[in-house]
Amino acid sequence: MGGLEASIVNFFSPKDRIISFIYGEFGERWAELDRRFQTVVSQVKFPLGKAIDLPIVKKTLDKYQKIAGVLVILNETATGVLNPVSQIAKIVKNHKSQPLFLIDGISALGAVDLPMDKLGIDVLVTASQKAWMVPPGLDIIAVSSKA
Repeated sequence: MGGLEASIVNFFSPKDRIISFIYGEFGERWAELDRRFQTVVSQVKFPLGKAIDLPIVKKTLDKYQKIAGVLVILNETATGVLNPVSQIAKIVKNHKSQPLFLIDGISALGAVDLPMDKLGIDVLVTASQKAWMVPPGLDIIAVSSKA
């Protein structure tokens, strides 16, 4: 959770609009961190076992003139379903406000190829205890030059 908190407090200010596409417990926790730091969070929830729906991503982003950030979880540990991050990235990049694109890769990064620079991911958070299979307690955050 420390890495997810760092991804919010270091890149956003109170009143910034953040769109959070979530399913599962950790998506809920990330959105709660946003609220605690007084960003304006618009949550779009998806059922467990199903990937994020791309038309819903586009429709949601089109509703807002200005978006500071878009949050996506690479996968939810409970189901193992991977989100189509490369396709979501294209939609985010095309938004007129050029929001930062943040990925929670904690449970899959290290087991799934995710070329941050190629996809246009601005903040990528992972941690040592899942796919990296090393002792817990280490957060790893990669940041683009844009962020």
